[in-house]
Amino acid sequence: MADEIELRNGLDGHLAAMPLNPVVAWENLLESKWLPADPLYTGSAFYEQVIIPAEDRSNGVSVGSSEILQGIYQIMINTEKSKGRASYQAELVKIKAHFVRNKSIDSGSTVITPTKIWSAPPLSDEKYYRVPVSIRYTAT
Repeated sequence: MADEIELRNGLDGHLAAMPLNPVVAWENLLESKWLPADPLYTGSAFYEQVIIPAEDRSNGVSVGSSEILQGIYQIMINTEKSKGRASYQAELVKIKAHFVRNKSIDSGSTVITPTKIWSAPPLSDEKYYRVPVSIRYTAT
C-alpha cells in the first residue's frame, strides 16, 4: 500500500543516490547544512525538490485494498546566471538518466514508478537561472 512518508523517502533517496552526488537544497535546512564547505565552491548547479500530490485513489472499497498515489516530483536545477545552456543541460541529462521512465523505485512497502519526465522553460531571478524538471509518478 502506498505510504506518503515512504513516497517522499523513496524519491528524495533516489535523488540523493544520483552519481556524482548532486548538491541538493533539502527543504527546511539552513544553507550551511547542504552547501559544500569547500571555500572554493564556485556556485555550480544545485537542486531543490518538492512533491506536488495530484491524486490518490483506492483500487477497491474493501479494507486493505491498495491505494495509488499520483503526483509530480519537481526538481529545480539552479545554475549561475550568464553561464549558457550547457550549465543546466548536463544536469538535465543526468536527472533524466537517473529517473528512468517506467523503472520502479522501491521504498519500504511502496513502489514508485516515474511515468513521464519533462522540463519546462527556464526561469531567472537576480542570482540563478532555474530550470524546472517534472517527474510524474504513481506509487502503490
